[in-house]
Amino acid sequence: MIGAERQREMRAPARIAKIVQRLVKAVEKELAVIDGDIDDAVRGSPV
Repeated sequence: MIGAERQREMRAPARIAKIVQRLVKAVEKELAVIDGDIDDAVRGSPV
């Protein structure tokens, strides 16, 4: 999703590109949270 939005950003007018940049930042932030949750789950697993 991030890759697709970055492609759109490159082709979008400046005003739309700023909106896409905000969207990408939000998705990256959520991805970091999810990665942390997965890391915690793996480290907490007895396997």
